[in-house]
Amino acid sequence: LNRYVRRFIPKERKIETVSAKELDQINHWINARPMKTLNWQSPRKVFQQFAVFG
Repeated sequence: LNRYVRRFIPKERKIETVSAKELDQINHWINARPMKTLNWQSPRKVFQQFAVFG
């Protein structure tokens, strides 16, 4: 997943300069993105299918 993060944070940029809001946006993008290994479902959707809440 590092390559996905690098789309937003290039190697030249120090990780300390990334705000919490930016990290949340990156996290949302990665978890909402369909992935081939998940049969083209998003990680968020797969988690919700198998998670037991309450």
